[in-house]
Amino acid sequence: DVAGWVRNAARGRGLRLGSDAAQALIQRFGSDVGAIDQALDQLSTVDGPVTDQVILDRFRNRPDQPLWKLTEALAKGVVDDAIRRLHDLLTHGHPLVIVAAIENDLRKRALAAAAPDMATFAEWIRAKPGAYPTRKAWQAGRAMSREDLNRAVDAVRRTDATLKSMPEETHLPTLERLVAALCYWYRG
Repeated sequence: DVAGWVRNAARGRGLRLGSDAAQALIQRFGSDVGAIDQALDQLSTVDGPVTDQVILDRFRNRPDQPLWKLTEALAKGVVDDAIRRLHDLLTHGHPLVIVAAIENDLRKRALAAAAPDMATFAEWIRAKPGAYPTRKAWQAGRAMSREDLNRAVDAVRRTDATLKSMPEETHLPTLERLVAALCYWYRG
C-alpha cells in the first residue's frame, strides 16, 4: 500500500519517480508516510528525475520494521539483505530481542522437523493447520537438514551467551556472524 501512496504523493508534487526510487524511499523510511511525505518535499527541489541512488545517498534513515522481515531474509539466504535488516532492527531494538525472534523461528523449524505430520505440528505451535504461516513454517522446518538445524541452534545459544557475558563492542560482530551463518544453514 505504501508504494502506491508514494507514487501518488510524488505525482502530486510533480516528481518523476521510477519504481526503484519508490522502493528506495520505502527502504529508508519503511511505512512511515509522514517521513516519506517530508522526504518528497525535500526531493521536489532536485533537478531532473529522482533516482534510487539520489534517495539512498541523501537519506540515511533506518526504518522500524517487524522482526519477521529478518527471518524472511534469513530464509531467502541473501546475506547482505539479512545484515542490512539486522542493522535496521538494531537501530530501534535490543540485540537480545533479535536473538529471541531467531530462536523462536528455529524452535518452529525444530518442531516441524520432529512432527510426524502437519496437524501435529500445528497443535504443538497452537496454530490452525490450514493457515499460511503454519504451512510455511512446516515446509521450512522440513526443508532444513538436521545437521544445519543443530548448527543453527548451537550458534544461537552461543550468541545469546556472548551477548549476556561479553562487552557491548562484541555484540554487533557476533550478530553479523550469526546472521551470515544462518543464511547458509537455512537454505540447506
